[in-house]
Amino acid sequence: MRLAPEGLEDHWLLQEMIRGDLEYSTTLLVHQAEILDWAGIKYRYSMEAYVWPHVRLVEQELCSVPVEHLNIFRKFLKGFSGICNFNFKLREDGSICIFEVNPRVGGDLSFDIPKPRARALLEKMDAIFS
Repeated sequence: MRLAPEGLEDHWLLQEMIRGDLEYSTTLLVHQAEILDWAGIKYRYSMEAYVWPHVRLVEQELCSVPVEHLNIFRKFLKGFSGICNFNFKLREDGSICIFEVNPRVGGDLSFDIPKPRARALLEKMDAIFS
């Protein structure tokens, strides 16, 4: 391996580069593994290969979340209740490539999703868990 001729040992993580200038983030409100609400946002970046800090955000917009994606997300939610956040890209063939799942409020809900939409999701959470 040219990158690490001595080997990677056990303290490295190698991540596949998924090209494409679009990245997606979906926040889910979940109760006992059931998806009750969600909000999706699409980010467009200045380059096909996202390598921070050499890329900049060009635009962002709310987007719908296809049922197929919700069905994939659901497979991660067994026994889960609360808010979680999925970050992903779509491969050239249209399949989803999930980068991370965070069992917490993500930056999308905190900063990027319009406040009325975020408020509605949080009020629904308050009604369920209060």
